Amino acid sequence: MKRPAAAFTPAVCLALIILAALAGCGGKAARARSENAAGYYNRGLAHYEKGSYDLAIADFDRAITANPNNADAYMKRGRSHFIRGSYNMAIDDYSRAIKINPGSAQAYRDRGAAYLGKGSSDQAIEDFSQAIKINPNNADTYIARSTACISKGDLDTAAADLKAAARINPDHPQIDILKAAIEDARKETGRP
Repeated sequence: MKRPAAAFTPAVCLALIILAALAGCGGKAARARSENAAGYYNRGLAHYEKGSYDLAIADFDRAITANPNNADAYMKRGRSHFIRGSYNMAIDDYSRAIKINPGSAQAYRDRGAAYLGKGSSDQAIEDFSQAIKINPNNADTYIARSTACISKGDLDTAAADLKAAARINPDHPQIDILKAAIEDARKETGRP
């Protein structure tokens, strides 16, 4: 005997109605979480712009709880931690942002700055180099790597990075300051 095509029994119909209702609720809940995440993020930005970094961090925490894949919230919370001198916390946030968006030159550059802030020049140079691979047209990143190289005593690489920065933005205000720092370091070490 041939079985009829799938029949919609009352139990199947009830199950489909329940699934449809749950799907609708899930969509509403997801939309609400997204709206909450955006609201907390925007309020965090307002606190950040005012210099209220503790309040900004609290709102970025809430935005991240509502949407753990918000790389921008990790970036801004990282910058807030960086400004407060909490370099390890900033590094953690930038690392999470990189995990979400590995193509972000800004995230690598900011994490490099945090590494430099805590005195880890080698790790800073690695991150600045990765940022340059992603976006080779950012003078600020070459300047940041030059600063890390100066702190490490690698004056030749520091000078080369300043030349690269000058090709991109010849009027960058940090170029002359770092050139002078390289000259001073060469005089102190007796290197040409």
